Amino acid sequence: MIHTSIGFHTFTIFIRINGKEVKELFKDFFNYRDTTNEIKIYVPKGKKNWTPIIDNDFKTKGKKPKVWRIDYIDDNKKGITWFLRFNNNSRNYKEYIVEARINPKILAGIKDYITAANGSYLKIVEERFNEEVNKISKILGRFSWYKLKRIDFCINFDLKEMGYKCTPEEMIKLIKQADYSSRYTEWMKYDKKSHRTKSGKYSLYLKSGSLNINCYYKYKQMDEDDFDYEDREKALNIIRFEVQCKYRKVYTMSQIMKQNFEHGSLDLMHQILSDLTSKNIIDQYFNRIIGSGDYYTLKRAIEIIEDQGFSCEKEDRLIETLKEINEHRGIANTRRELISHNAVSIFNRSLKELNALGINPVTAPTRFGTKPIPNLLRRFYQLQEAGLISDNSYIDPYEPLEEPFELSTDQEDVTDQLDNGDCTN
Repeated sequence: MIHTSIGFHTFTIFIRINGKEVKELFKDFFNYRDTTNEIKIYVPKGKKNWTPIIDNDFKTKGKKPKVWRIDYIDDNKKGITWFLRFNNNSRNYKEYIVEARINPKILAGIKDYITAANGSYLKIVEERFNEEVNKISKILGRFSWYKLKRIDFCINFDLKEMGYKCTPEEMIKLIKQADYSSRYTEWMKYDKKSHRTKSGKYSLYLKSGSLNINCYYKYKQMDEDDFDYEDREKALNIIRFEVQCKYRKVYTMSQIMKQNFEHGSLDLMHQILSDLTSKNIIDQYFNRIIGSGDYYTLKRAIEIIEDQGFSCEKEDRLIETLKEINEHRGIANTRRELISHNAVSIFNRSLKELNALGINPVTAPTRFGTKPIPNLLRRFYQLQEAGLISDNSYIDPYEPLEEPFELSTDQEDVTDQLDNGDCTN
């Protein structure tokens, strides 16, 4: 089975309801829970945890939480997780938002976790979604009532399948030296031993207002206590690059696509959740963050530059750029050390020229070997074009990570769930 692949595995849709409707919806959820025992209703407990509601009161200790989570339990998982949140940004004080985070494969009844989700799933997803809400409450409406809030695109690189000699740990060390602008904030955690903040050892996690970038070694994320041996072994050689498009990004994509596609919300979803969109999003952010060149040792990269016949000024500038990035252990780190706008401009020009030569500005240590390490995305498309990689399969059935797994492997950051500003347009 081929694990190397591209696509998406979850998306989130939403509708708005008023205060009267939310009370009726809670009664319906409680009734469905008590009569079927298929769901549990949770409220936040602290920053990182959820606690189940036992009684039938949607208030907790006399106060209404800002968000509720409804999960299907045990073997009855349907591929839907519900969220109800109070909309602080609404002019109507009693407005609430209903969200449904959908795993299309599970909702479609596919339990093997292999076939990738794509736009062709939406018809059966709509049917199954409507069947499910009909069991719970009329307040949940129909699939066609909902708008897209978030999509998680991803690509999985199985280094062994792709013929790489380097290890996933070595690849992650190179990726963590990637390029990103000041609009991104790299996730850091305070380390008690060193008394300073550190990024994840096996991940690069970047956050911004419209999207998150998360690249990590999949095997290390799959905790032994939470995943069986077979699933973990499948991820032994996988590097995962994920683009988590939040509402602001999804809304912008929707507006652009509406200009050329005006046949209803479901068709718009087909466009946004298409294989072409997945490819375009992955291409754009992989090339922007990680780059399009191969990884060479510093010595070999300098030799390539010297063989080009450039002017002495340009040759010296490119070589100096490589040495500075090597010294500061990363492109973004090096840029932060530059003081003047002119220095930054020259640095950025050098990065483009190195990528044009097929050289990733991040250089590999000699202990990784002297042969170049091919660019992951270009190698992926070469194998796909040769028919060695399936277009529609990938390994990961699990939820997208909301933060690096070094901090948490099985729970979402409840603070992110309270982001009420996502659906105000």
